[in-house]
Amino acid sequence: MQPQKLSELRKYFAETKLQFFTDLYTKAIWGDMGEDCASIYLSANREAWHLHFIRTQSGEPYPLSETVCNVIDEYEKELNDNEAYDLLMLHNKMKEFEDFCSSN
Repeated sequence: MQPQKLSELRKYFAETKLQFFTDLYTKAIWGDMGEDCASIYLSANREAWHLHFIRTQSGEPYPLSETVCNVIDEYEKELNDNEAYDLLMLHNKMKEFEDFCSSN
């Protein structure tokens, strides 16, 4: 997929209110005490892609405790077509994105 194709898809996403979700990574932390997870939601409006990034750490901080989930980082950002393309390529998510688009 080329950045020009993302421009067409952005318009389609905006019209249909589609939202692409994926985990950028999920890693175990503190041995078996939990995991560190970074996820994105990618939606669109007529002018730009809208990125919602959230990173959480969850687990059981000590034996027999309840599971806790802490938001480590969260932000929203507007991306142009080239920036959205770079984001998907950087995280090796282009194939997953293309599959999502073809199924919707």
